[in-house]
Amino acid sequence: MTTYICKCGRRVKKSTDASTTGNRLSGYAPGHECWGCPYAMPYGDFQWDESARTVSRETRGYECRMSKTLTYASEFAGSIKDKCTCRVHSLDFDFLSQVSAWIKDTYPDREIFGSFSKDIRASDYGSDGRYCLTITCAQNLKGVAAKRELFGQFFNPDGSRKDMTPQQEMEKILADIKKAKEILSCAPAQNADAAVTTAENAVPTATAATPTISESGADASASTPATSLQNCESAPAASAGDSSVSTAGAMQDKPLTFIREDKCPAFDYSGLTDQTVENLHFAEDEYRHGKQMAERGLVHMGNAIAAAHDALCGVVQLLDNSKHGNRGDDSFRAWCCSIGITKSTAYNLLQVSALMDGSSPRQRAILEALPPTLLYAVAKPSAPQELVEKVKSGDITTNKQYQEAMAQIKAEKDRAAAAEAREEEAWNMVSKAQDEAQTAKNDLDAALADVQGLDEENARLKAEKEKAERSYNEMYESRIAANLQRQKAEAERDRAEARAKDAENQLVGSRQVAEAAKLRGDKLKAENEAYKALANIQEQHPEMSYTSSFVIGRDPLDSFWGFTLDRGTLDGVAVHDAVISDEGYLLGVVVEVEATSCKVMTILHPNFNAAGVVSRTRDNGIITGSADYAADGLCILSNLARSTLSREGDQVITTGLGGVFPPDVLVGVIKELTPEASGKSTLAVIQPGADPRTVRHVFIITNY
Repeated sequence: MTTYICKCGRRVKKSTDASTTGNRLSGYAPGHECWGCPYAMPYGDFQWDESARTVSRETRGYECRMSKTLTYASEFAGSIKDKCTCRVHSLDFDFLSQVSAWIKDTYPDREIFGSFSKDIRASDYGSDGRYCLTITCAQNLKGVAAKRELFGQFFNPDGSRKDMTPQQEMEKILADIKKAKEILSCAPAQNADAAVTTAENAVPTATAATPTISESGADASASTPATSLQNCESAPAASAGDSSVSTAGAMQDKPLTFIREDKCPAFDYSGLTDQTVENLHFAEDEYRHGKQMAERGLVHMGNAIAAAHDALCGVVQLLDNSKHGNRGDDSFRAWCCSIGITKSTAYNLLQVSALMDGSSPRQRAILEALPPTLLYAVAKPSAPQELVEKVKSGDITTNKQYQEAMAQIKAEKDRAAAAEAREEEAWNMVSKAQDEAQTAKNDLDAALADVQGLDEENARLKAEKEKAERSYNEMYESRIAANLQRQKAEAERDRAEARAKDAENQLVGSRQVAEAAKLRGDKLKAENEAYKALANIQEQHPEMSYTSSFVIGRDPLDSFWGFTLDRGTLDGVAVHDAVISDEGYLLGVVVEVEATSCKVMTILHPNFNAAGVVSRTRDNGIITGSADYAADGLCILSNLARSTLSREGDQVITTGLGGVFPPDVLVGVIKELTPEASGKSTLAVIQPGADPRTVRHVFIITNY
């Protein structure tokens, strides 16, 4: 068995040893894990279409072209000094399209020629998984010169891509795959034709002449036409045997429900003014136009429904069932049925339209690009305003992120309530301990009083003993009795002293309990304050998981200020976990971990390494420590370009390269710039945003 790699990184074992092979995507249709992937390819036999006078493929299914190895970085192959063919190997369709368009625009006389098409054949993929764009040059000096210009425009001297690093290109390609899947899975597939259109946009290998799974599924059944308003309102959502298709992927919010066109009853335009009829026809045209636009159709549909609602019921205000003007809500429902939607769906679209009306042009552009499920959720009147603003600003782009943010808000509220409850419990324990200490003190005072009374009694007995001794001969029996009485008194005194000692020990124990309770209360209070600070960090990085931790030890011999935390493997902590301050600034990384504790190497240590970037200029470097600056609590950003435009005060953040540290974690600001010893680069001295030398509480990033 040989392991092959798909474009998304998934691995599949097959009983072949070929350099490339196809992985048949069984059941490729909405709901399939690969549905919408831009690298899915149709397979099937080609045949001559006499009516179209062309060759077309009879598609039998879809496959992913796999290889033993997979390379994401784009590369130029060939010489720029001869007249031979050269090639561009890449998986970035946008980059290939850009190269192809540049060739066409720059050299219309075909000094060089070669064009990229998304109608990809299996043979276009090489053994390393990349697509191969072949470029031919004219057999003269102009052709060679054109090849050199193409190379200088897009590639570095070593043949690598100029505008992206290999890591950036890999991240872009994987993001493109994810986005294409999300777009297609969330697009409303209202009928077979729309499904084909969506598939063509998201899966570049599909053609108009190629049947798809969506087409066959839509033609598979037919049911009794809906001829009444009642049937229209109760039309069910799509299933495997009906072409009334609901928006794909809508789990949290009610999706759009569409009615087959052959089931839609005719709308009665009689009794309406000419202007009203004209407005309705305009709304119908707009609605059908929007229905054909896979991702942006909801906005057009919402505007169309709003126009119809305004014509029949008046201006949309509260989006309720009130009747305004013309023939009111009943006519609006009947009109909605005539174009194939239910009343509930219409009011969902009205909410979308209202959301758009209350947004700026930039916000409208962001909203128009959202998946339908997310757009419906954020358009609800009950949607939290803070999340609505995040969606409008582009911070939240998927329904999954929205639902996670909703859960996060609830979790933060629950956590804060729990912390307050724990703090109250701690203070109750402190109060109880204080009461117990007071009781012990009262017992001690009583015992001391008993001892004083016994001392006085002992003195009196001694006096009686002296008196008895002076008359010993006369009062022998009395002396013996006095001695016995004295012994009894001394025994009572000893017992009283013992009780006093016990009371004193109890007081000490109570004081210790009270002190321990106070310490627990102080720790809970500090942790509560830290969790309040965490809420601000999570607003910027909701995808990360954090573990609160206190500093419990520092190595006095460590000149780079390493410290020990009270969290370990039992808390989900692992080696290489990033450690940040309450304000979100990078402090260091976990280098050793036990069951209940871990050791942290700070950013001041020369062995610390993290990929960093100057936020303003995007100059890349390596964040590390230095023995020259550690004593002052400073670290450095090395390997900056000699001609860097970075300045003092610029913010430094992590890039995420290497997979150890998350991207966009704050580090600090540049304090000064100085040439490195080699003179080939610049070193930036960084003032960390949080001081590792004095920090007491931190957060460990356990997942991102």
